Amino acid sequence: MMTKDNFGVWSIKISHVDGKPAIPHNSKVKFRFRHDGVWVERIPAWIRYTIVNTSKFGAPYDGVHWDPPTSERYVFKHPRPRRPDIPRIYEAHVGMSGEKPEVYREFADNVLPRIRAKNYNTVQLMAIMEHSYYASFGYHVTNFFAVSSKSGTPEDLKYLVDKAHSLGLRVLMDVVHSHASKNVTDGLNGYDVGQSAQESYFYAGDRGYHKLWDSRLFNYTNWEVLRFLLSNLRYWMDEFMFDGFRFDGVTSMLYNHHGINTSFTGNYKEYFGLDTNVDAIIYMMLANHLIHKLLPEATIIAEDVSVMPVLCRPVDEGGVGFDYRQAMAIPERWVDYLKNKDAQELSMSGISQTLNNRDKDQDAIETTIAQQTTPRSTFDAVSEIPSHISPTSTFEHNSQLETSPSKLPIIQALEALLLAERQGAAALRDATDIMRRQIEQSDALLTKTKQEMDEVRKKQAKTDQILRLLISGAQGNPTS
Repeated sequence: MMTKDNFGVWSIKISHVDGKPAIPHNSKVKFRFRHDGVWVERIPAWIRYTIVNTSKFGAPYDGVHWDPPTSERYVFKHPRPRRPDIPRIYEAHVGMSGEKPEVYREFADNVLPRIRAKNYNTVQLMAIMEHSYYASFGYHVTNFFAVSSKSGTPEDLKYLVDKAHSLGLRVLMDVVHSHASKNVTDGLNGYDVGQSAQESYFYAGDRGYHKLWDSRLFNYTNWEVLRFLLSNLRYWMDEFMFDGFRFDGVTSMLYNHHGINTSFTGNYKEYFGLDTNVDAIIYMMLANHLIHKLLPEATIIAEDVSVMPVLCRPVDEGGVGFDYRQAMAIPERWVDYLKNKDAQELSMSGISQTLNNRDKDQDAIETTIAQQTTPRSTFDAVSEIPSHISPTSTFEHNSQLETSPSKLPIIQALEALLLAERQGAAALRDATDIMRRQIEQSDALLTKTKQEMDEVRKKQAKTDQILRLLISGAQGNPTS
């Protein structure tokens, strides 16, 4: 018999049968209810595992009751590594981490040791929560508590995280609480049948849709939505031993306009006003408070391109509570250089401006070009530590650069800048000063060279004039 609690939540308890669970492990389950005389079927919102009939194109996912016997449950063997002073993060999509589709256990056994050998101390995993549309890279989530079955089972993912911990690698999860898939049959969309707007997972009307992402937007004013999302974070930390999260799409959460067709100049009116989504900010403050309460050494990253002030200040100081802000400007600039420009077209001032475009009071992580979709030979080439930089035992780079007389000053300055980016804002400012001085020296050298070339041209013009006079005289022509 179903019962309703004081918060309006319905529940039903099914007793064991002969001492065994009424619903056996690995059974397909559905949530079925009737509205206006029509039966509606949905996957339970809190389902932990789903599967799909791959032989049928476009088949919806089925919910699976995941409750393996004790003998089949993975038991963690290794403690969490301590939080590094400087995170060096390798972002990976397990399914696209090699030249062929990978699964959790193959990634754990074959890829994690390579990441560790390249001196990373943290792995950030994409596409962990179940998503029926594979091409969304995991960003159109259908089932928030379910492990993506494309790469294995919940026990396989636990094996991966534990293997990472055994190698000294912390594991962050790319969590998507900014929006959800609009799928009805195998997603959260459609659970509001017969409910008021306030009782829905998502905002009503146009406010509940993201027009660029074609997805649903959570109603952060709903207590049950807050409970759902906060419980989701704790579930991944407690059940799978994740060491923190990278929150995707934070800019969309911060503002009612979601950052669409908006340019941020740093004026505080752009951050604090009628366009600010206060309810979403309160949710993020609650989330960060909860995560740090459960795991003080957790690492929490916000993907934000607006440079929102106080985003990375503690909640008790009135901040949103993230540890780091992740911006996208640097990888976009690198991609632009690699695709569209020659080496001599590199803009040092542009690189300097991109690296320094941040609130100096906030820590920031700037993403690099994702390497998980490249062949391993390419990964080996691009992730090697330069020969003139010595790694220390804690995988933080030595601050001393070996200078070579054969290197141009501007190249030395660039190396110093890239190295400093790994070492923090203070060193970054010092390296930027070095770069400015080198640019000034280069400009002075160019000016001097230009002046010398002008003198050469003048002398050449005078020589040409004398030659013309001599030639004219040799031909018997009168000269003046």
